[in-house]
Amino acid sequence: MGKQLRVLILEDRAADAELMVYALKQAGFEVAWQRVDSEADFREQLKNRYDIILADYALPQFDALRALALLQESEQDIPFIVISGTIGEETAVATMRAGAHDYLMKDNLARLAPAVRREIAEAAERHQRREAEAALQRYAARLNILHELDRAILAAQSPQSVAQATLHLIRKLIPCHHAVIALVENNFTHIKTIAQYPQNKSHFLQSLITQPSPAFINNLQWGHLHIINDLTTQETPSPLDQQLLSAGYHAYALVPLIAQDGLIGLLHLAAKQPNCYKQEELEILQEVANSVAIALQQTRLYEAEKAARKTAETLHAANLALSQTLELGTLLEILLDYLAQLIPYDSANVMLRENLHQVAVHALRGYERWTNPENTRQLHFDAHTSPIIKRILEKQESILIPDTRQHPDWQRVPGAEHVMSWLGVPLVAGGEVLGLYSVDKVEPGFFTPKHLQLANALAPHAAVAIQNARLFSQVRAGQARLQTLSRRLVEIQEAERRSIARELHDEVGQILTGLNLLLEMSTRLPTEAARLNLQEAQSLVHDLMSRVREMSLDLRPTMLDDLGLFPALLWHFERYQSQTQIEVHFFQRGVAERRFAPEVETAAYRIIQEALTNVARYAHVTEVTVRLWAQTDTLTIQVEDEGAGFVPEQVLATNTSSGLTSIQERATLLGGQVEIISAPGQGTRITAELPLIPIIHSKEETS
Repeated sequence: MGKQLRVLILEDRAADAELMVYALKQAGFEVAWQRVDSEADFREQLKNRYDIILADYALPQFDALRALALLQESEQDIPFIVISGTIGEETAVATMRAGAHDYLMKDNLARLAPAVRREIAEAAERHQRREAEAALQRYAARLNILHELDRAILAAQSPQSVAQATLHLIRKLIPCHHAVIALVENNFTHIKTIAQYPQNKSHFLQSLITQPSPAFINNLQWGHLHIINDLTTQETPSPLDQQLLSAGYHAYALVPLIAQDGLIGLLHLAAKQPNCYKQEELEILQEVANSVAIALQQTRLYEAEKAARKTAETLHAANLALSQTLELGTLLEILLDYLAQLIPYDSANVMLRENLHQVAVHALRGYERWTNPENTRQLHFDAHTSPIIKRILEKQESILIPDTRQHPDWQRVPGAEHVMSWLGVPLVAGGEVLGLYSVDKVEPGFFTPKHLQLANALAPHAAVAIQNARLFSQVRAGQARLQTLSRRLVEIQEAERRSIARELHDEVGQILTGLNLLLEMSTRLPTEAARLNLQEAQSLVHDLMSRVREMSLDLRPTMLDDLGLFPALLWHFERYQSQTQIEVHFFQRGVAERRFAPEVETAAYRIIQEALTNVARYAHVTEVTVRLWAQTDTLTIQVEDEGAGFVPEQVLATNTSSGLTSIQERATLLGGQVEIISAPGQGTRITAELPLIPIIHSKEETS
């Protein structure tokens, strides 16, 4: 027959067993047989695979009915034929009812071969029928589970819930000890796990990114399943193969999830035993993958729409909130609040520009977990020493650093050691960079281009609000300065009036009174005495003229109007030196032969006058240096001494020096600026820059 017939013979007589085998061989069977005559041996042989069992009805310590019962307990479908020397009809019927397939007499072995053929054929039919029934049951169960999966997918509202439902049900269909569903983002540069079994286990798929194989990834993108049924047979195992094998897995399936947008995710199953993933499992995996991919795509679109709607609502609310205050501190706190709604961060800060190259922290959030926030609040960054800040300020572009440990330009600063992922966005309004805000995460690789897009969306609203707050602050400061200037003007006017009144009363008035008395006396005196009185009166008139001229010069030197700034300053320096005994070293460039607009000349003269007055009052020096140079559009004034010095912030805050306030006010009124550098015991340098405005001549001057 070509196929070996495996026969188990339950017989205590070897000769009878050999006769049975001989009869089968005569019928053309190739027989492999084993004889047993005890229950123990029979039990042991049932562990092996046999095609048929031939049993004597009665043995000294065993019998066919007991053997039949043991066979039924083993749940094996092996034809069982009873062959006996003497058996009654009732016994034969009882044996058949007990489950025997046939019974024969030892003296009629001619029936053995046909009976064996028949029972083997019927056993094969029963096996096929059971296989078909099992396949049908499996298919029904598969349909049931797939239907359940479809219902779960339809009920799911997020990619995570879709993936979790899939893993829960797929483990009922396909053997696996490890399962993961992950989303593939940014053209296979980022893999995000959304469900896995067991929980908190490594999912191994990161090696596809850290050690990529372009050909392998290309196959996945084309929708090809990757199946390994025995990792130990791989000649050149991939990094993924090596990781799985070292973790105790021997087989795995990697199924691409393909939707309209292409490859959107991966379904990964791994088993500890080999040869788990055959054709039926692959068909199930492909069917599940198709359903899951569509569901993931739909839920992602739904989530994207919901996220976009939420983002739009958040940005709208942020815009409203940012536009409702002009207080810079409150504004920056609102900015950090709404930034947290858009991007989950561990810490964040807002840095504003101090000058062309420097930014300083003005608001922060979340640093208290790692450092004293006040230390972070004192941080300044210079574009000359920080390439990242330089790039943001100069190129006006955002920067995303997925892993600060790997970025060559990242500089660790005290209080920011926890920052592993960083995102910085410039605040640009009117083409000018006002500063930037940054968000931090302790998890490397956390921030993605999507986070960068959200951060950029908030920046324009925030920048305009900050610019408005600064303008409001400047206007408010200008109003305060204007009020102060108005008060100062009134005070100066009143002081000048009092001074003029005092001069007129105390000196001019006394001289005029004396002159009047002399003239009255002269009318009653002899000629010579009258002449002497007139001479004394003439002297008083000269003194009076001198005092009036001094008063006029104190109010405003006519030389400033007639000859210009340079001669007026030379005259003032000579007069100042004679009055204070402080030598003035004067250096100029581009001023001597040039006239400036009257308001510029007046402001420059008064600034130098006020600065020199302060030197005489407070510096305690014997010399002072004045520098004056004119450029195309700027007149720069510098007054420097090496005297006692002071703390500018304290003096200006307490308004204890009206001279400094006047200097700042005069420069500000012309759109200029003043820098005061001083420290106790280290002298003082005052630098004022005045914009040069065109000289407008009157009609009389023009004619």
